[in-house]
Amino acid sequence: MRNFVRSARGITVAGIYVTPERRASLLRMGMTDSYPEACSAMVMDADGDSIVAQALRSDDAICIENGTHSPKYSLKYFIS
Repeated sequence: MRNFVRSARGITVAGIYVTPERRASLLRMGMTDSYPEACSAMVMDADGDSIVAQALRSDDAICIENGTHSPKYSLKYFIS
């Protein structure tokens, strides 16, 4: 799960929550970071049309079932 916050730079990751089971799975695959941890330094445009920016502007929670295949949640929205 990933939480975002608006900052002076744009939208950044505010919190990362990885279950112990997921952490163990990542370690078995030889990975030390989850996807949110790996991209936590990235910034999104707060005024953009990404689903995250829209959710922050509206204060509505949005659940994306499968972010890997969702056209609404894409790395194209990150600006750095």
